Amino acid sequence: MKDFKYILRILLCLTLTLLLLVACDTASNTSSPVSDTESDISEEFSAEESVSEPDVSVSDEECVYSVSVTDGTGNPIEDIIIHISGTAFTDTKTTNSKGSAKFTAKKDEYTVKIDVSDKYYCARDEYTLTAEESSVTFTLIKKSGVSGQLQAYSPSNEYMECDYYEVTEGMYFAPVIGGEMTYFLFVPTLPGTYEIYAETDTETEIGFYGSLYLVLQDTLYEPVEGKIKFDIHDYNIGSTKDTTTSYVIGVKSKNGGDTNCILHVDRTGEPSWSIEDEPWQDAVANDKYLVKYNGEKDKKLVNIDVLKKPTIVLNEEDGYYHFGSEDGPLVLVRIDSQIDYLYASLADICDTSTFGAYFYDNDGTFQYRERYNDLIYQYKESCDDNGVCPLNPQLAEMIKNVGEYKQWWSSPDSYGYIFGDTPVYEYQEYAWLFCCCYYE
Repeated sequence: MKDFKYILRILLCLTLTLLLLVACDTASNTSSPVSDTESDISEEFSAEESVSEPDVSVSDEECVYSVSVTDGTGNPIEDIIIHISGTAFTDTKTTNSKGSAKFTAKKDEYTVKIDVSDKYYCARDEYTLTAEESSVTFTLIKKSGVSGQLQAYSPSNEYMECDYYEVTEGMYFAPVIGGEMTYFLFVPTLPGTYEIYAETDTETEIGFYGSLYLVLQDTLYEPVEGKIKFDIHDYNIGSTKDTTTSYVIGVKSKNGGDTNCILHVDRTGEPSWSIEDEPWQDAVANDKYLVKYNGEKDKKLVNIDVLKKPTIVLNEEDGYYHFGSEDGPLVLVRIDSQIDYLYASLADICDTSTFGAYFYDNDGTFQYRERYNDLIYQYKESCDDNGVCPLNPQLAEMIKNVGEYKQWWSSPDSYGYIFGDTPVYEYQEYAWLFCCCYYE
């Protein structure tokens, strides 16, 4: 009996001990309800709240002012220093990656001015901001660098070397000096309709003066409302800059003084349809004429003078033209040597533009277009060291076709006349021989 009571006491003690342990664990959980993971999240949230920027409220007496700086095409320019000055506030800001800077200040008038480096031109570098006009955009135009030289007429009707600035789409700054022409070479990168005009300090005139290798004395056509318009088609865009059709734009001061010029080149839409959209038919050289010409040693080349009504005769036996008689010197074409009046070779012109002609029937209806670039390159391989090869009927027909289509010799008033004050138009039967010569 004693043993039974002893065992009962032991069981009772164990039961009380177990109940005490459970009670302690429950109390512990009640005082720490957040798990380790939950505790970490809470700490992060508190940290974020502590570093966040406080809300900035603008009072009724204040205004947020904004200054932006962009280039000629609207792209932002960063790191431009802006000076702010006013009776209630003075500060200096720097534009961010979006080309913008803002400041909050009392509603008042503030003068904002930017620092312009030597590489930019800014027509206006200072504005006044008010609560009613609280934002402004400065436009910086990057100053153009000289891209190369071209040969153009001087005021005395002599050819001279002139600098030019190469442009595509956008805005370009260049100075106009005195009575001299400032030339821009427009080399498009996309087909489309383009408008080109000049923004200047004084009254100027703008014109389209031909291509890089054929700069004319007079503009090919007058601008409309001060703007020159071009339709650039797919075929005008080559695989390289040198094979893309280029356009020489000239800007000149009317009063002969110096002025600053911003040239605007705007693409306004897709090109309109024209005959220019018709496919070219590419001419190829006749194989029988692709014979390497080795020239004549110890003789010099003499240009044919078209004003002297030269005589050339086709020799039926050899298939080439001869000077004076069928047994006279071979008449040669300057395929890869400079031609007077063009100031370039035929190969040079083919390197930068399409060399071809359009054909119409007697009623004036368009028939087809023929391109001679490949033909010229083929004959170039047959030339001697002086860049000339014998004149054959195929080359003669090509020269006549292109010259008549481009109006090189049709009239001194024609848009394409290349002979200046020389009356070549009076000798149209012989005019096409201007690019020919012979060894003497």
